[in-house]
Amino acid sequence: DATRPGTSPWVVPVTARLHSRHFVKQAGGRGVASAAVHAATGLLAVGQTNGVLALYELPPDMTPGGESVEADAALFAPAPRRAPGDAAPAERERLRLPIAKADPDADAAAGADAPDGLRLVHALSVAAGPISAADVSPDGEWVALASAAAGQLLVWEWRSETHVLKRQSHLLPPVAAAYSPDGRLLASGSDDGRVKLWDAATGVAVATFYDAAAATPVTGLHFSARDVLLAAAADGAVRAYDVRRYRCFRTLVGPRPVRQLGAVAADASGDVVAAGCRSSFEVLVWSLRTGKLLDVLDGHTGAVSAVAFRPGHGGVIASGSWDGTVRVVDVYARGSGAGAVDVLRHTKEVLALAYRPDGRELAVATRDGEVTVWDASASSIVGTIDGRRDVAGGRRRAARTVAPTTGFFRSIAYTADGRFLLGGGDSAFLVVYHAEAGSALRRVERLATTRNVDTDGVVRVLNSGHLPAAGGGPLDLIDAPDDDDVDGTAAAAERDRLP
Repeated sequence: DATRPGTSPWVVPVTARLHSRHFVKQAGGRGVASAAVHAATGLLAVGQTNGVLALYELPPDMTPGGESVEADAALFAPAPRRAPGDAAPAERERLRLPIAKADPDADAAAGADAPDGLRLVHALSVAAGPISAADVSPDGEWVALASAAAGQLLVWEWRSETHVLKRQSHLLPPVAAAYSPDGRLLASGSDDGRVKLWDAATGVAVATFYDAAAATPVTGLHFSARDVLLAAAADGAVRAYDVRRYRCFRTLVGPRPVRQLGAVAADASGDVVAAGCRSSFEVLVWSLRTGKLLDVLDGHTGAVSAVAFRPGHGGVIASGSWDGTVRVVDVYARGSGAGAVDVLRHTKEVLALAYRPDGRELAVATRDGEVTVWDASASSIVGTIDGRRDVAGGRRRAARTVAPTTGFFRSIAYTADGRFLLGGGDSAFLVVYHAEAGSALRRVERLATTRNVDTDGVVRVLNSGHLPAAGGGPLDLIDAPDDDDVDGTAAAAERDRLP
């Protein structure tokens, strides 16, 4: 009654009552993780915690056209208004409907096909973890399922029992990535031991490589010139994959004891492969054609963090280490005894290095945030970039202080024409420097790869308006920005304008 004070014509108090309960546990699942109903066809899709999808047909009284007017009137009857002291239990007993009691043993024996209950259409295991979300297409033909724990996305056509779409990401965060020479494919490697190939244009995973016998973390990836993907692993092996036939055709193994490998690279021909060791501080060199170990390069006193072949110069290898040095050696000349070693010294640990495409310069990124550019022929410094502030990252979620003001590059690379040097680290920014030969090095761009504040390390400033009062408070609120100033640039500009 909209004329009465305190009432609304749009809100009607009702009491909802349970219609029925059904036991839907399948294949030893612990419980229901998600469910979806298609009302037009009476299809119920139930996703369970053990990754099993169970499809049921609803009884007639639960589908459109099969409802009972009396049942609806009892289920959603207006809440009775009663004076204080009225007998509420009697009123509830009058309106209560019969409830189908759940009997797990009986339902399991009958296949969950009790009279006037759910009829099991079929059940199948579709995910490696709990099905966290489920939905049915508007025509009722396809069922979409997602498993957050397993990183899976699946579209199932239940009538023909076939997959329409099946995608799975890495189970653990990726730690290595590499583009194919033609830019058509992107490879990613993870601590879960899987190497995945992605179509760079569509973002669809086209292949997954996994050695179940080894199952060791992938530590480095590199594409050679022959449609070959090289993957270094923590078990001391480099696996060579044919990206056209989607198979592993060669496994390169080092000497005993097993070395934990990191960075991997190949020469321009794709015949010589080099990988740096994190445990023994060596560089192993193989022939990809024969699979034999050609050489073991020693001399470093720290873990080898980066390896690269000099373009246009055969077997010249540069290896960077945590000992602060880059060692440059020609593996072809070592066999004749004329292979001199050039040692390029830095003040901090070497994290990454990259040759210009013409082979004239070598860029080295170190732990102090600097990028040093060397003349590859004269072994002399031609320029230095102080990128500590450029690559400074955001705050971690557990941190209760502002973000650090300095950072360092974990990866650097030249563009194909050699005019620009790109660097990335523990931040949401990709930094671009103008690095053309003969000109001064300068920053030209700082690109934000994401502005999603839910991503760890994106927000740089503390929101002082959300700081908890003395004695405690909701600390998580200090991570919530009030505006779009994610990296604090606008706030810093405002402070500069103050008198």
